[in-house]
Amino acid sequence: MWLYVGDERRAGPFECVCSPSVSARGGRVAFAGIRDGRRYAYLDGKEGSAWDYVVIPVVLSEDGGTVAFAATQDRKSFVVRDGRRGPAFDQVRAPVLSRDGKHLAYAAQQSGAWRVLVDDRAGKSFDFVDDPVFSADGSAVAYSTGFQIIAGDSVLGPYDAVTAPALSADGRGIAFGRKSAGRWALVLGGREQPVDGDLERVFVSADGARVGGVVSRDRKLGVWVDGQRRGQFDQLDTPVFGPDGRRWAAAARDGFSWFVVTGDAQYGPYGDVGTPVFSPDGRQLSFGVRVGRELRWSSVPLP
Repeated sequence: MWLYVGDERRAGPFECVCSPSVSARGGRVAFAGIRDGRRYAYLDGKEGSAWDYVVIPVVLSEDGGTVAFAATQDRKSFVVRDGRRGPAFDQVRAPVLSRDGKHLAYAAQQSGAWRVLVDDRAGKSFDFVDDPVFSADGSAVAYSTGFQIIAGDSVLGPYDAVTAPALSADGRGIAFGRKSAGRWALVLGGREQPVDGDLERVFVSADGARVGGVVSRDRKLGVWVDGQRRGQFDQLDTPVFGPDGRRWAAAARDGFSWFVVTGDAQYGPYGDVGTPVFSPDGRQLSFGVRVGRELRWSSVPLP
């Protein structure tokens, strides 16, 4: 197995090329690979040290200047950031980088207790924690314990259950789903919006003004925004708001066909589809699709 970037063969052969990651600004590629039965993290086709196990994905900052991954060696697990090993635990999950690569967070377990570490500083221990999320500017990090939302020194809850949180670009807006007395609601800035169905995930606009969720009802998934449910799908990726927060878009599957859906339109069917991306002015939507054996890049103007 070989790694190709565009039409150029960059590295190989390997027994496995696992979950390649490309820096958002392009130019750098990282992945976990297997060669001669050993696990490696590769950056630009160059292998690092051999490990007993490498957790996928290997993550890159947007500019490609920082690379991090979780690994296991001699029954101890840790995060490796730019070649430097962090503290050892019984188990660690794949790390998360802030967009500029200056901050790193991950969940780790020791003796049955889970905690989130931010730049190797450990938080409080819980029976369970979700993977942490950063705000776009890297100033805030938040995560769920299953019953509470932890955001810095703030604790929201407890509730019967909560979803993983989503943060506005500046980290001031915290959105999440909460369940109380058997009913789910979207929460943003302390204000609650009841939803009809079970909340799976939430998403928030960059300015923190709008919130939406993925809801499940009758074994079908839909998008809940502004008090209304849109669509009934078998699989639904987490939607994203456009730059101005007016529109949202998501990739969704109905049966064997994939679509790109917005609040106003549906595009497809396709054999497969990637995450849709808004243009900077929010007036155009672009996404990769598979039609038969062909891969295409599609751009559509928005109404």
